[in-house]
Amino acid sequence: MKKEWLLVDAENETVGRLASKVAYLVRGKHKTSYTPHVDCGDNVVIINADKVRFTGNKLNDKVYTRHTGYPGGQRFATPKDLLNSKPERVLELAIGLCCQRQFLVTVCVVTFSSMRELNTSKKLRIQRKSILKPLRKEHNGSYQYTRTS
Repeated sequence: MKKEWLLVDAENETVGRLASKVAYLVRGKHKTSYTPHVDCGDNVVIINADKVRFTGNKLNDKVYTRHTGYPGGQRFATPKDLLNSKPERVLELAIGLCCQRQFLVTVCVVTFSSMRELNTSKKLRIQRKSILKPLRKEHNGSYQYTRTS
């Protein structure tokens, strides 16, 4: 099964809608050879993770909860706090809720400031030929992702 590298620009995208689309690509449901128990999805790189947006007042009202493992170690953070400190964490949590945790290995979330480091590193080679665009409705009623070069 051949995996492709897909580049997704998260600028001005709503977090939940973007997470749903990325989870769809990571699971491989857009391919005709999709099998639920096989990892047949593509690798996804998300850029501009610090420029995502929330609808309504979720930026201040939503609360992410984690636990350190020690007594009294419950920690809380709002999306506004996470976007200031670790902007990629917001998308990682959202995508993790949309798909199974085992598929998160193929998602790489990158902020715009660290994009320069990504271009210079030899560890990760990205083919920038595929950029995710919004869903397009076909004549038979199904939805397809459109990819542009």
